[in-house]
Amino acid sequence: MDPRFKKIASTVMCHSLKIQPGEKVMISAVDDGDKLAEALVEEAYACGAVPFVSLEQTTIRRAILRGATAEQLELMAKPSVVLMDEMDCHVTISAPYNSCEFCLISQEKQTMYTKYCKSLISRAKSRLRWVSLTYPNHGMAQNAGMSLSEFSDYYFDLMTMDYDKLEKASLPMALRMRAADQVRIVAPGTDLTVSLKGFTALIAAGEHNLPDGEIASTPDRCSVNGTISFNVPSMHNGFLFTDVRLTFKDGKVVEASANDTERFLKEISLDEGCRYIGEFSMGTSPYVQRVVHETLFDEKMGGSMHMALGACYNFPGRDNGNRSSIHWDLIQSHRPEHGGGEVWIDGELVRKDGIYLPEDLRVLNPDVYFAQD
Repeated sequence: MDPRFKKIASTVMCHSLKIQPGEKVMISAVDDGDKLAEALVEEAYACGAVPFVSLEQTTIRRAILRGATAEQLELMAKPSVVLMDEMDCHVTISAPYNSCEFCLISQEKQTMYTKYCKSLISRAKSRLRWVSLTYPNHGMAQNAGMSLSEFSDYYFDLMTMDYDKLEKASLPMALRMRAADQVRIVAPGTDLTVSLKGFTALIAAGEHNLPDGEIASTPDRCSVNGTISFNVPSMHNGFLFTDVRLTFKDGKVVEASANDTERFLKEISLDEGCRYIGEFSMGTSPYVQRVVHETLFDEKMGGSMHMALGACYNFPGRDNGNRSSIHWDLIQSHRPEHGGGEVWIDGELVRKDGIYLPEDLRVLNPDVYFAQD
């Protein structure tokens, strides 16, 4: 096993979960995730915790979904929900062999799985301390257009970065977002306004995601107005959505288009909350400089922003009341190579083409950030 996994396991248990002796932690791994799960089990024991492991193969889930019924899926979720009630912490390791494994499973079946199985487990997990991460495999490297060796090095650099330094650098922007009323996003095909008034902005620095690097807030549910075009592809339920364009009126999606508009509309018709925004965030990681077609990485890209259709997180100061069985992050990059863009906070231009302009925010610009090493 690569010795760098031990460092990741230590970050997960000590930094992300802050695990305590005697606490129970569930480690859920998909496909290649079992390799990292082993390191996490060893680290959990070293911390005096009690680890449990759940392994899943996407090929088996695909076979189940082909003929699944709602009753069957709801029953499938019960053991996980019951076990989750006994846990203190939860780790999710996503490492599918093939990100398109479910592309031929009907949307009806995938919607059924989300509603009757996945959402039940997610609700049970929400009361726990949790963290989600990935494992570098051939599938992820191929999606990123990189060799496995190149992608693995990139992965380890991101996973083991100094998150305390990133948290400190992110504080000035977080303070501005906490004090903000109106935020306006202007970019090609985009002119969107949201209100963050009354909601906090949390610095994400390795507590819930690895890799990490974002300042996450929540908009007033009915304040989102205008149009936004997302220029970073989004893999969702085995299908790669591109050219997603949404128009909002009083918080609700009233127009939508994508490379497969019909499929996209079905995905956001599962419940009323699917058409409202549950998250509004800025990507802040100076280490993430490219799109790799993995949301957990791409949404952290410095100079980007993202919004999530569907459920808001129930963190203090982040609950805008939007309830849904989905939480779908869609990303817009403002880097020059992606067309640029602007972020305005209460009439002040704070970021242009991915670069922060006010003096107190420039620490998040890569040239300033890395000069402090």
